[in-house]
Amino acid sequence: MFVELFHTYDFCLNEQVNTIQVQINPILHSVNNCRTMACGKFGYSILRSGCLDDISESDIGFLRANGISTIIDLRNERQCGTDKIKIFRDNGMEYLRIPFIGDSPADVNKSNDVRSVVDSYLAILNQYDVMKKIFEEIGNAPGGVIVFCKYGKDRTGIIAMIMGLLCDIPYEMVIRDYALSELYLHPEDYDSDAYKKMNEIAKTFIRRFCDKYDSAKSYIEMVGVKLTQVKKIQKKLEMM
Repeated sequence: MFVELFHTYDFCLNEQVNTIQVQINPILHSVNNCRTMACGKFGYSILRSGCLDDISESDIGFLRANGISTIIDLRNERQCGTDKIKIFRDNGMEYLRIPFIGDSPADVNKSNDVRSVVDSYLAILNQYDVMKKIFEEIGNAPGGVIVFCKYGKDRTGIIAMIMGLLCDIPYEMVIRDYALSELYLHPEDYDSDAYKKMNEIAKTFIRRFCDKYDSAKSYIEMVGVKLTQVKKIQKKLEMM
C-alpha cells in the first residue's frame, strides 16, 4: 500500500471507492456519501494522504486521468524521502512543497494525550503564511488536489478539519472522518480505544478552534485568504 490514508472531501458513493481501491490500493473514505461523481472522475475533489514516496508511475497516471491536478506536500526537508516531483510533473501534475515549521505532532507528542496533541494543532495554526499558501493553492488548482504529509493524520488532518468546517460539513462528520485515520493507518491492529481518543482529539480541537477563531471562515480570512479564494475552495467541494 503506497499510502496509509486517502480521504476525499467530495461527495461520492461507495462504488467509486471500490474502483479506486482496486486500481491503486489506498483506502479511500468519503466524508459525505451523497452522490456519484460525474463520469467516474475525482473531478474537483480535495484528498488527503499519508506519505507518497512509494507511489508508482502508473498510480500517478491513474490519479491524473481521474482529475487530480495538484499535489501539496506539507513535510519539511528532513522528512522528505524519495523524490517523486519529476514523475508527477512528467505526468502533467503540479507538485508543491509547502512545509510547516517543525516536525509532525505525532513525532513530537509521544505521550499522545488529548491536550498536548490539540495544543500542538493550535500552535500549527499560528503559521499564518503557510496556512494562507496552502488554502490559496487549493483554491487555485485547476482540478483535484491531494494534500499529504508523513502520516496523513495530523498536519493534513488539521487542513481537512478546517476544510470541513469551512464548507459547513456537520461537526460529527468532520470528527468521524478524522478519527477514521486510526483505522486506516492501522488496519491490521485496529485499536478501538485509540479510535475513541481520536474522536476526543477532534472534538476538543474543534471546540477550542471555534472558541478562539469563532469559525473556519473567520480564521481563513484572518490569515489573509481572500473571500474569492474561499468561494473557490467551497465550490471545489460542491462541484461534480
